[in-house]
Amino acid sequence: MTTAERELLATKFDYILDTYISAEEAKNAFGYSSSSNITKLRNNKRSLTNPHIQLLDIICRIPKRIFDNDIPSDNEIIDQLIQEYQQKNIIKNKSNNASGELLFLSEEAQKTLKWLKGEWYSYSYPSQPHNVSNGIWIMKTTIHEDLSVTDEHGNSGTVHIRKKETYIEKETKETGDLILIRFPNYQIPYRIFFSSIQSNQIGTESKPMLNFGFYAKKLYRPEEAKRILGEIEKVQLKLDLGFSDRIVENYKY
Repeated sequence: MTTAERELLATKFDYILDTYISAEEAKNAFGYSSSSNITKLRNNKRSLTNPHIQLLDIICRIPKRIFDNDIPSDNEIIDQLIQEYQQKNIIKNKSNNASGELLFLSEEAQKTLKWLKGEWYSYSYPSQPHNVSNGIWIMKTTIHEDLSVTDEHGNSGTVHIRKKETYIEKETKETGDLILIRFPNYQIPYRIFFSSIQSNQIGTESKPMLNFGFYAKKLYRPEEAKRILGEIEKVQLKLDLGFSDRIVENYKY
């Protein structure tokens, strides 16, 4: 990077700090412990790097395009790029935030949400298959445009869309157990996708810590779904209770 390019980056960053975000916000976004590092960046005593630019985009919603060499340090041009970017990548949170906070998604994430929103059926084996009708969990889940998630049992959560994968963070209504459901973005448009389900159901004997299952737009019959899942031993990992006991034995107070 040439001296002129570093100076151009510093000038743009300086304007953004004066106009759009605070030095404290930039410090937190970059993970710095001291704001003196931000001062060095804006004064060109330290170079703004690609990771900095990525974090400004992801966390502060300042588009990466601004820092391209062919974009001059013209305030009007920078203002226009930021306003267009933020208007294009905005989604109103309709239910989760009473204050009307705005949620931002990249253009790529919005495409993923377009495929993802709506009603799905999830399929997985329960911890005790003999206690469940047909030996399989089939649950209707709805993913909403505001990124909230609800299921037919009254549990709720939030969907988090990342570049290559998405995960749902959900708490059970009755016990408050945390469940994380993770799946690849590329399979979503096919209307059926593989998922991994991580849970820690405290107090359950032989509790499953990791299940593999799938989501589909289609409501499969139990036998059809079990054929897709395969053998339970190959798609479910349970906690070794001996391991749990050894953890307890090594508690330090």
